[in-house]
Amino acid sequence: ETFITGKGNELAHAACAAIAKNPGQVYNPLFLYGGVGLGKSHLLIAVTGALVEAGREVRHWSAPELYYQMLAWVKEDQYAEGVQALKQAAVLVLDDLGAERQTDFARDLMHSILDFRYQNGSPTCVASNLEPSGFPPRLASRRLDLRVVTVLPMDGVDMRQVER
Repeated sequence: ETFITGKGNELAHAACAAIAKNPGQVYNPLFLYGGVGLGKSHLLIAVTGALVEAGREVRHWSAPELYYQMLAWVKEDQYAEGVQALKQAAVLVLDDLGAERQTDFARDLMHSILDFRYQNGSPTCVASNLEPSGFPPRLASRRLDLRVVTVLPMDGVDMRQVER
């Protein structure tokens, strides 16, 4: 309700509204990218809220938080269960992909989860400040391929810098 749409984000806004109504049916998987403060996280939170309100199961993580959770799961010997829960989630929303530490562990983790979800047509929404070309080749390959993923750039003014 408070999202300000404009030329630089109207397609992303419309895609997220459609996903909130019918996850997995359109724009699946969805990859939003653009600079800081353009509303990517705002849109993903709105999608999550609408789906939860409709009674759907959603796993919503920021990539850096997920990375640290995975490390905790390894220490607690719950890694396999944690990864499986993400792979099997009805809807996965992953914000700030690329902001996590770019270790082999993080890359392999994200590749494993996103590839599984892609292969199974599982509803998945991802946002990043990085353009698809900014990802390591293994992660960027099919997961960010324009032929199979809806990739929507966002541009405009950093809304965190605008006085309201």
